[in-house]
Amino acid sequence: MRLSKRLGDGKATEVIYSKLPPGAQLEFDEAMCKEIGQVLTTKVLERLKREELTQMDMERVLKMRWVLTYKYQEGGARTPKARLVILGYQHPSLTELATAAPTLGKLARNMLFQVCAHHRFKIKFGDVSSAFLQTDPSGEFESLNVKVPIEVAHAFPDELGRPSDILKMVKSFYGLTTAPRAWWLDISRKLKAQGWKRLGTDQCVWILLDKHNALKGIIGVHVDDFIIASDEGPKFYLAAEKRIQYLYRWGAWASGQ
Repeated sequence: MRLSKRLGDGKATEVIYSKLPPGAQLEFDEAMCKEIGQVLTTKVLERLKREELTQMDMERVLKMRWVLTYKYQEGGARTPKARLVILGYQHPSLTELATAAPTLGKLARNMLFQVCAHHRFKIKFGDVSSAFLQTDPSGEFESLNVKVPIEVAHAFPDELGRPSDILKMVKSFYGLTTAPRAWWLDISRKLKAQGWKRLGTDQCVWILLDKHNALKGIIGVHVDDFIIASDEGPKFYLAAEKRIQYLYRWGAWASGQ
C-alpha cells in the first residue's frame, strides 16, 4: 500500500494520513495538535467579527492544508511532523508581491568561520521554532482571509461555540510567497534595533561592535538557522546574546564543538 508521495524538493516525503495505520495516525494527531498550538501561541490567525464575515471578499480567501512528513534523525529514528501551509499561489495579488529574500551564502559562511577562528570565538547554533509564524504583524495581511482545516476551525469557536472555518490572517504564514522575505525583514529590524550592523557584502551576516569599534560578536542567518559567535567574555556581548534569545522561541540553542 502506498503511504506517501514525494514532495517537490525531492527530499521530504509527504504522508497520506488516511492510508496510515491507527497507531501512526495517532502520532500525527499529536503532531497536528502541536502545530495548532503554535498557531494559537503566535496569534497569527484571528476569528472574524460578524460584520467582517458579511462584508468578506471571497476572492481574498486563500485555502490552507496540512503537510504531513517524517523528520529523520541520525540513526534512522523518525518523528512525525505536521505543518499548516497556505496555498500561496492563490493570492489575488501574486504577481505584484515582493518575494525576494536572501540566504546565507557559502562564501559568507566560510568567512564567518574564518573570523571565529581568528578571534577564537566560541560558536553557538540556534534554530527558531515555527519561524515564519513569529514575524511581527504586518498591514500586508489585513485584507486576507484563509479557509482552514476542520481541526483548526475547532480551535477558533464563534460566539455559539461553532467552529470558524474562515479566519483572518494577521501575520506571515508558511506557503505564502512573501513569508521568507517577511521573516528576513523581521530579523533585520530586530537585530538593527539591538545594535547589530549588517554587512554590505552579505545581507545575512551581522556584526556587533563595542564603543571602540572592536568586534564582539558575529551572526550568520540561513532562513531560521542561526550561527552566533563571540569570545563570550565581555558583559556587553552576553547582554546582547540574552536579548537575541528573547526575540523568538527557539527549538534549539547549543554550543558548537
